[in-house]
Amino acid sequence: MSLLRTIRDFLSRLFCKRKGDDYELVWEDSGSLSDERWNVCLKGPSSWNRQAGLQPKKMIVGRQPIVRLECVKADNEDGWQTAAVITKEAYPDGKLECVAKFNSGKSTWPAIWMSHPNGAKNNYETYFEIDLSEYYEKRDVTESTYHYPQSMRGEAKSKNVRTKIKKDEWNKFTCIWNDESIKVLINDVLAFELKNNGDPTYYPVDENLRTFNIILSMQYANRWLSEPDLSELPLWMDIKSIKYWRKAK
Repeated sequence: MSLLRTIRDFLSRLFCKRKGDDYELVWEDSGSLSDERWNVCLKGPSSWNRQAGLQPKKMIVGRQPIVRLECVKADNEDGWQTAAVITKEAYPDGKLECVAKFNSGKSTWPAIWMSHPNGAKNNYETYFEIDLSEYYEKRDVTESTYHYPQSMRGEAKSKNVRTKIKKDEWNKFTCIWNDESIKVLINDVLAFELKNNGDPTYYPVDENLRTFNIILSMQYANRWLSEPDLSELPLWMDIKSIKYWRKAK
């Protein structure tokens, strides 16, 4: 299976560049996530991975193969466990597209986001994060957020916008980033754009700081959300496809 996936990725890079596009497809995961590309996130100290460690599921829903990241009841101090995955590699300037659907309830906040590897070291001097989507409970909007060093240290506000989505349906989340700007689009509509203003404390001017791990996480329970209702579990985020393009040479 890994050999077939490698061949498919090679053919994608070779043939999938569209005319007039500035990007070429590097890889695509549709209906499953490559073990060569992704790691399961384990339990950690942050609110998003507080009880992570659950394996994602491969499923067929309405004849559509999908990946399901769940929050389920569990025998631990919180009474629940979540699924999350992170790419093994951090990716440079390019374009990310993820098609997802949420089955949410009280205290859920499934997320699609990108994090510079410095975040794992709690190094907020040079850490940047792009949250394409944090979907809270069962609202008709999702939140997109840009975090930079000063905001991570609590010295400034993160950039945050709310965008209407198709509740209980598939939605497409896109990020395009390079040395000129960072753009987040939801269902092909621009949610926000950050211009490179030359300030390295606000924008990752250094191209090495514009490399991001991609994270898909079914997050649960936080102080700004409703009290968890374990009787609602399981709840989940479904992923139809996720793709990464890089700048065409």
